[in-house]
Amino acid sequence: MAIVISDPETARGTAAAVLYEKRKAAVVDEREARTLAIASEALAAAKEANCIAADDLSIARASARWAMYAAIIATVAAVIAAKDHLLAMLFGSL
Repeated sequence: MAIVISDPETARGTAAAVLYEKRKAAVVDEREARTLAIASEALAAAKEANCIAADDLSIARASARWAMYAAIIATVAAVIAAKDHLLAMLFGSL
């Protein structure tokens, strides 16, 4: 059901109010669209950072594993190099 307004002043005021509300809604929609665009960009950046961090973590784990192997090899080499000295310490002069 349409509202019929017979007074021209009231009609102009009502039309202005409707136009104002439409413009206000458009401004709100534009702000929401900008906010959504900014949030989407932030999400994309966060996803990229997460992928980079995951790659760095896998590389760090592999590096730690190789460092552990190197430490074991260095320990075995030190024991072999000091074998004579260790035997002399444990069992006296041979």
